[in-house]
Amino acid sequence: GYGRVVTTAVMDLFDIPDINNETFGELSEKIRESNRPGWYEHVLKEKAKIEVSLHTTSFPSAKLDRRYFLPVVSFDSFVKITGRRQISSIEDLTNVDIHCLNDLLDALAIAFKHEVEYGMVGIKSTLAYYRILQFDKVSKSGAEAVFSQIFNGTPQGDGLSWKEAKPLQDFMMHQIIKQAIMYDLPIQIHTGILDRRTSEPYGNIIANSNPTHLTNLFMEYRKAKFDIFH
Repeated sequence: GYGRVVTTAVMDLFDIPDINNETFGELSEKIRESNRPGWYEHVLKEKAKIEVSLHTTSFPSAKLDRRYFLPVVSFDSFVKITGRRQISSIEDLTNVDIHCLNDLLDALAIAFKHEVEYGMVGIKSTLAYYRILQFDKVSKSGAEAVFSQIFNGTPQGDGLSWKEAKPLQDFMMHQIIKQAIMYDLPIQIHTGILDRRTSEPYGNIIANSNPTHLTNLFMEYRKAKFDIFH
């Protein structure tokens, strides 16, 4: 399937019917010639008739040419916290000193505000590659207890396993959904089949990505716009 897509594109864009030993030289030359200003306009607008493409990126998002791309941003780094190193990384990205759970929530709010001002049109989560998609409802005090356990660990240590950190991670996922509702943004969640290469070394456990794990989120957040992938 992927190969046929490339063959179709080569025919449509360069008028070459196949990729083989006889055509690759001519194709390579035409690709080199196409590397010029206006190529995005030709391919995306004129040929494909695409009004705009959604560009998935992690916070902080990369600068994009808004004529062709709009950002869908992942805030998974605020969920995947298991050790001090992840907290330090969020401090660097948001310029917020994080010493408690409230500081982490402030950093998340600042990150969302920054991306909304930049033009974010949606949120993307690929947490199924790292852990189960069951995000339980956890009290703030329960999440704070795990945060304190992580924060009191050694700065360069490995920290907790994701299962040990799950109460904090679950709590933060709920906060991300609340931010998305506040800004009226859709939430894309990767479920189902996982790419083996991307999932290493986490195990590619297909049961983790079962979309029925998300049912409690669907039931609780009726105002959220969930977009469930794959």
